[in-house]
Amino acid sequence: MALAKETTTLTIASNGTNHIGDYVLIYGVSFDASSKPAYSETKYFVWWGVSDATAPSVSNATGVHVVIAGGDTSSEVATATSSAINSLDDFSSSVDGSIVTIINAHYGNVTASNVGTANAITVATTTSGTGSFISNIKYPENNSMYFIEGDKLAILSKLDSSGNRNNTARKSLKSIQEDLVEGLMIQYYAEPNSVTAITDSLDIDNALELSVVDYVKKCLYMDKAGKTADPNIMQASMAMATKHERNFKEAIQRYGVRKKDKTGGSRVVKVPNLV
Repeated sequence: MALAKETTTLTIASNGTNHIGDYVLIYGVSFDASSKPAYSETKYFVWWGVSDATAPSVSNATGVHVVIAGGDTSSEVATATSSAINSLDDFSSSVDGSIVTIINAHYGNVTASNVGTANAITVATTTSGTGSFISNIKYPENNSMYFIEGDKLAILSKLDSSGNRNNTARKSLKSIQEDLVEGLMIQYYAEPNSVTAITDSLDIDNALELSVVDYVKKCLYMDKAGKTADPNIMQASMAMATKHERNFKEAIQRYGVRKKDKTGGSRVVKVPNLV
């Protein structure tokens, strides 16, 4: 599924007199980089009244005052409504006659807009927003896997979008079915570039260069041992080859992951805890 922004229409079916004191509820997606998750649903009430009117009482909601006069036509009420909504960061809106189209600024699944108290205003959701703010898949690193084919990456999960285990063995691993507004962060270790010429620079962390020297020396001493007919030279060369091989394995295999910033090898995808 693709992410979608909630789209709502307000149809104003009468003049200003019939709308003074009315309100409807709309729900936007707000962004706050300092919060976790950064996106969240915000409730607004859009209400109509003269400039010095008293706002209706609506709990846990931010008021948006649309200033109108009793003699305003339905189109004029719609234009004033769109202008008031466009003053908010969470929405954009447009007018077509007496119809106001409101689009959420951010992706996300929100409560459908609805009438609070209105005599001649129709509220309709034309596109339902999609995208969860918090994942229902707990510890995805234990329930997900991946494979790479060419330049494409596929991520599979043992859980459905509700966090429940897929119910049959045949379907135990499926493409992730959950849409997240903030997406997935993927971390991986990449294979270094191949060396094809003696003049190439090694695509490795500087801390690993001495380990490569040990590997090269091991190979050179083994070559020397295989080419000589002198048993003493052969024995000494094999001893030096063994010493450098031990140094190499100790640096790379035993301590490499803990001591080095970057190592070569298979690429690994780490899906973080999204809770």
